[in-house]
Amino acid sequence: MSASGESNSPNSSRLAGSYPSVDGITTEFMKNELTIQNAIHSCKMGFSGKVCIHPPQISHVNRAFSYLKQEIEWVPQIMRLAQYPHGAFSHEGQMVDKPLLEKAKRILAHSI
Repeated sequence: MSASGESNSPNSSRLAGSYPSVDGITTEFMKNELTIQNAIHSCKMGFSGKVCIHPPQISHVNRAFSYLKQEIEWVPQIMRLAQYPHGAFSHEGQMVDKPLLEKAKRILAHSI
């Protein structure tokens, strides 16, 4: 799939409110480093998961799609600030707008 098609699939799915997009397989299933790299790339592209065809791939894919401790700790701060009616706001030097609020909500939903 082309890079633009690859990136449009998860974005289109999310915007349509449909099921999350899951990336396809890594066929070289015995190459753990390749599985890790592909899973990290898939996550960065906006996919919500990746299909595994071999049991050792599962832990690598799960790790790539898991939120970091810092991200989980960030969510309550953002959600607390988001209670006040305003548009974008600043938190620790970072602009927080609707896309980041949506990310915080996804992290919260997955960490409960």
